Amino acid sequence: MSIEFEPIYRELLQLRIKQVNGKLSHEEQQELKTVIRTVEQPVEEKYGKNDDYNQSQEERWVSFHAYRNISFYKIEPKRSVMDVLLRRPAPIPEIQPYGVTFDDYQEGTLQYRSVLTLKSLFEDQHMTCTFSELIPATFDEFLVEDVTEEQKHIMERLPEPQWGLSKLEALEGLEEKLANNRELQEMVSWLKEMWQNEYKVIADFDVALKFRVPEQ
Repeated sequence: MSIEFEPIYRELLQLRIKQVNGKLSHEEQQELKTVIRTVEQPVEEKYGKNDDYNQSQEERWVSFHAYRNISFYKIEPKRSVMDVLLRRPAPIPEIQPYGVTFDDYQEGTLQYRSVLTLKSLFEDQHMTCTFSELIPATFDEFLVEDVTEEQKHIMERLPEPQWGLSKLEALEGLEEKLANNRELQEMVSWLKEMWQNEYKVIADFDVALKFRVPEQ
């Protein structure tokens, strides 16, 4: 069985998801450290690499996909040549895909560590919603023009741009908090620009949190 499908890896993913969507208790923070070490061991044994897996995950990139005027359509399965010859219908997909149409698309990126820092800053400023309510997220593979039914449901419920903008503008003292962090300054400016121009934003953590073997 591949490492990424083992229970310990799934446990790591669930802890990371909770880290994004909520807050880890002290016990869960200790559990995260233990789980990361347990994930590192088979990597070291199999690939001969000593890797700080926590650091490597935190340095990966999270994508923020911004869409203006989204709509969806069901992607119908296509019949193969064999289906036509045998006069049978196209096979029904296990996961129904949906196509995405939009007037415009933009993308921003931020390292996972910086996303957690931004989340904490927003919470410290007593934002009146959670980070995951402000910017809903997907943790599965995400394709800009082709999404799963679950991702479609998330995108259909993305906050209205003016609502998101109002939450950021209500954070007094945020500029001072970001004064020494240009990366986060630029990200907040990008979010404001997207919402001012009527884009809806979804965060994509798939690349950041997917299991990856250390590079040679």
